[in-house]
Amino acid sequence: MNRLQRYILSSYSTLFFQLFIILYAITSIIFLVKIATDTSLLKITFLDLGFLYLLQTPLIIFFAAPISFFASATINLVRLSLDSELVVFFSFGISPNQIAKIYLKVALLISISMLVLSIGAIPITQQLMYEFINIKKYEAKLNVKSTEFGQSFGEWLLFVNSSKNNIYSDVVMMSIKQNTDQVKFIISDSTQIAKTDNIFKMKLKNGEVNIIDKDVITLVNYKELHLNDIYNYQRFSFLDITHYWQRYDNKNYTHIRKDLLNYILISIFPILGIFLIMTLGVINPRLNKNNTNIYLFISVIVYFSLGNSLSFSSLSTNLIMFPFGWALITYYFYRKKILKVF
Repeated sequence: MNRLQRYILSSYSTLFFQLFIILYAITSIIFLVKIATDTSLLKITFLDLGFLYLLQTPLIIFFAAPISFFASATINLVRLSLDSELVVFFSFGISPNQIAKIYLKVALLISISMLVLSIGAIPITQQLMYEFINIKKYEAKLNVKSTEFGQSFGEWLLFVNSSKNNIYSDVVMMSIKQNTDQVKFIISDSTQIAKTDNIFKMKLKNGEVNIIDKDVITLVNYKELHLNDIYNYQRFSFLDITHYWQRYDNKNYTHIRKDLLNYILISIFPILGIFLIMTLGVINPRLNKNNTNIYLFISVIVYFSLGNSLSFSSLSTNLIMFPFGWALITYYFYRKKILKVF
């Protein structure tokens, strides 16, 4: 049995890594396009793009690994069938169930790894990505340009006459307080904007502040004045794994429930696919046509489509009824096509 296991896994592992690299590359392109779309209006560098891609790596692996296992295990069995090696195994008294157990060990390893990745790592990377994009949006909004109207800094409307090396000259700012008649003007000869702890701060030098409140006008001269933009940026509240998934039953976070159910269903796909792997992979080359690739594609599409369509339904439907029904149906075909013949 150990020799059989080593023989099957040696050929399987080579095929798995080949398919995984191909699927990883295809999935990477899809996610890179998505990143480019989400950041199309933002100013990001090549390093920023690399950082965003790195944050998406766990999600790319999560989708590529289960499909790679399912496809490579099935194709590996087809190759053994076409080379008549499976016939030799069966003639020596090795049953299809013994071969299925070999793949089941690998499936358990992959499923456990995907559960840890999806429930543990992916929520962290997705939160970091969300925060990074929000910061970039915040920076883009505060990209002050000279001689342009309609710019703002916090509650202040802003006009800059000229700028050089992040130093702005002849700055005029105006703020109208809501529900009152108060109007405030700030004039500055020289202004500099810097970012500290992801909050933009304006440092104004040599100017005056005019406050008009009904019939009272207040004038204040200053040598240096500091303003913080606390209106446009809200500090991101990072959640640990426990608190992140505790929002599962919160009606305001329906996407958390959908993600959790999808993550679990995709993670256990290798285990639930064992019977289907045996059904599709064990063939008689003289009697059966090799339509494995078509059946593989259909099986993956059906499983992922059904799992996604049921992601908003009850927990019992997704995590009990659907996996149980899938396993029961695939076992029926496995028993009818494989066990009764071999």
